[in-house]
Amino acid sequence: MNSNEISMINFAYFAANFPSDFVRQVWPEEETHFLNKLLGFAMKEPQGYVTLQCFLEFFFSLSSFNQKKLCEWIEKNYHFNSEHN
Repeated sequence: MNSNEISMINFAYFAANFPSDFVRQVWPEEETHFLNKLLGFAMKEPQGYVTLQCFLEFFFSLSSFNQKKLCEWIEKNYHFNSEHN
């Protein structure tokens, strides 16, 4: 697999299995704003928690600057398996 393919797979794994504190780590100065934004999508779901769909809605609601910031953080800090470093 090339690096683009691995990055896409890594993003998909992150979206389905993100760590609970990723908002604080990505946006430490604006944690409340982004956490409220993420949880706002979860409140619309009957499950009452952040689903994969909620995460994707959150991601697509971000500005391109913040999408890039999150993607860069994921690439640096989240690894779906030991082969991805």
